Amino acid sequence: MDHLKSYSEFLKNKLELKKPIKIVFDASNGATGKILRETFENCSKIEAIFINNEADPDFSAHGPNPLEPGAGGDLEKKIKETGADLGVVFDADGDRAFFADNSGELLPSYLISLLLFKNQRPPFVVEEMVFQTLRVIGSISLDNLIVTKVGSLYIKEAMRENRATVGAEYSGHYYFEDFFYTDSGILTAIKIINTLSMSDFTLKNFKESLPNHKIATGTIPVKTSEWPEIKNKIKMSLEKETGIHLGERDGITVEFPDSWLNIRPSNTEPLARLMAGAPTQEQAESLLEKIRNITN
Repeated sequence: MDHLKSYSEFLKNKLELKKPIKIVFDASNGATGKILRETFENCSKIEAIFINNEADPDFSAHGPNPLEPGAGGDLEKKIKETGADLGVVFDADGDRAFFADNSGELLPSYLISLLLFKNQRPPFVVEEMVFQTLRVIGSISLDNLIVTKVGSLYIKEAMRENRATVGAEYSGHYYFEDFFYTDSGILTAIKIINTLSMSDFTLKNFKESLPNHKIATGTIPVKTSEWPEIKNKIKMSLEKETGIHLGERDGITVEFPDSWLNIRPSNTEPLARLMAGAPTQEQAESLLEKIRNITN
């Protein structure tokens, strides 16, 4: 049995294109290269352009993680050079996908989550960071969202329990009921392509139709044994402020009217991960600094 052909046929059957579309696919020298070519090379209504498509254990193009600074440079250049409608860059093993608009700018994952939800029935499963972002920008009924901790296990369990159609993590993992509740970068790309093909807007239009929301990330050194004490210190300091809400679904989450902050201990490293969202980058960075000042 030709497993590559069989899988690509499965993916092709998920395509529902209403109009032609030009796309740049960046495989990051990882596992998706052959599958992308087999699936999209001679696909009706798709003009596919492939870059960094050959598997390379040294990941010589730009490294295997699209979130690293500069990793979207090849994609941006090729989109501008070819006039493509959008671009998609995958991580090394192809379970994450990141999207760029027709100007080559990478879009944050919460915008892709919104597009995936657009033509699917609720409920949807999201982790804390995606939920907080969608809460602030006010683009979806929060009643349609089920919030869980970060992690594949939590997302899949919540999706099965609630018969959710889509699950989303800020890290670029997207999960689907029609893919056995697992994540797939290529299937994510297909679903976004389908949505854009059926719509009268581009990725850039969609991004510009929503309020500005900027994300800042960081870490602070925290040993597992230290976390309870640091957690209480953060809570005691923040509880003095008015107009906020503290939650503990995953670490500590602080909700402000137009912004948010999350502090979550790592399960694998002696640190806590910080993430904040606000209307401007300066405001988001200021929220991270607030936590650093409390914990110093």
